[in-house]
Amino acid sequence: MRENNEESKKTLSGKIFELLRAGRPILSVGPQHSVIADLVNETQTGVHAYIEDPQAIAEALRICYSRRNDPPPPKEVIE
Repeated sequence: MRENNEESKKTLSGKIFELLRAGRPILSVGPQHSVIADLVNETQTGVHAYIEDPQAIAEALRICYSRRNDPPPPKEVIE
């Protein structure tokens, strides 16, 4: 979860790579447009929700929960 500011839009936490390797759906909450949102969406490894939209966060959580038993993404996606 990141604040809704310019710095957060450009920050990529090292933790995201551990989450990608875990093969579980990722719930990303932060600025509407950010490098983490792009990564999660492009790799189709989770869902990103805008930090100031509680309904979007709830829906993203529901989506991640429904995908909890899906097979992990191919290794090519996360490497």
